[in-house]
Amino acid sequence: MRIAFVCLVPLIGAAVLTAEVTIRVPDADSTTMAVTYTVVAAAARSQIGIGESHKETREYVFPTEGFEFASGPIIVSGVSESSSGKELAWEVVPAPGNASSEAIKIFYPHPLTLQGTKTTFTVEARSRNVSKEDDGRFVFKYETSHKTTFEVPEGHRLVYTNYPVTLYERDGLTYAEATGTERKSLLFKTRTQ
Repeated sequence: MRIAFVCLVPLIGAAVLTAEVTIRVPDADSTTMAVTYTVVAAAARSQIGIGESHKETREYVFPTEGFEFASGPIIVSGVSESSSGKELAWEVVPAPGNASSEAIKIFYPHPLTLQGTKTTFTVEARSRNVSKEDDGRFVFKYETSHKTTFEVPEGHRLVYTNYPVTLYERDGLTYAEATGTERKSLLFKTRTQ
């Protein structure tokens, strides 16, 4: 099993086993980003001692440092368990590792296991990581250690990226996928067609 990113949250005893991110820009002329996260939330191994059963953890906070792309309040939607599609209760909270940033606390109807529960949600916010250069190119930045897919805005073409990506098309849209799990500052530049 490949572990992409471990994000221990000692207050609630949960961890991320893997995560994938999809970045969408609803309107390239605005500075709004919509980021969909698919994470596997699990009981933290640090909660289990020798000869003990794990303590019940039914809450999960993501991400510990907050949503770094957001420069304003976040709007959260579509919080659900991926396997069942069942909607989950959630709330916006101060990030455990950065109280000036926001995170999301998800409430599960069952205890998290060591194998984890796959969860999907979307966070939308204004972002200082969206800009337009004088020559007309749009610039989108995102820092992560997760597998990341960037949806090229409709009517745009990708003209530059600073990281190796796989390009593909689906339903008339172009996507650039970066698969490395090391910490990376992704940069995508587009131009209208």
